[in-house]
Amino acid sequence: MAKIGMKYPVYAPFSGTHTPGTSISYSTGAQLCHAISADVTINRRDNPLYGDDTKIENDKGITDYSITFTGDDLPATAWKDLLGETEKTTTSGEPATTVITHYEVNDNNPPYVGFGYYRVLMVDNIKYYEAFWFHQVQFAKADESATTKNEQIDWGTYQINGTGFGVELDSSGTVHMYDHMKFDTEANAIAWIKARAGIT
Repeated sequence: MAKIGMKYPVYAPFSGTHTPGTSISYSTGAQLCHAISADVTINRRDNPLYGDDTKIENDKGITDYSITFTGDDLPATAWKDLLGETEKTTTSGEPATTVITHYEVNDNNPPYVGFGYYRVLMVDNIKYYEAFWFHQVQFAKADESATTKNEQIDWGTYQINGTGFGVELDSSGTVHMYDHMKFDTEANAIAWIKARAGIT
């Protein structure tokens, strides 16, 4: 299996507070930007039990996961809805110009969101589309940088770092980290993600 692409990153803010044992209610989601990369690191416990001077049991359950997402841009709505930055609108100048400013304060606590995308796979020269939906993620901006233009363009991209949490979505007590499904067509993968993000 070859991984040959990634597309359609979307997010959906939580609508209210999630009650464990119930499905998560999201506000209407949105496509984020053009996807460049997404790296997901699963963090597991490593808690062995020793007996007779050897390891006889071990707990390798998932504690949480980390997502590093890189895109070509972050739209204005994402700065507020995804990163929790404060938005201020001011009008000044002649003629009057309206400016929307986003700023971050030291006690900023980004909101929880659902996050998804799909990647393109090639198996025996046939394409498949694997869609992912991460139920509860809290993103934060990565460090800022800027570079002057020289003989070759050094493309600037945006990176955000997220921590994903497990959630109880039904009465079974099972903790869900994320869902993923493989589809034969790109359209079906997009439809699956849209349904979870509430995008019509």
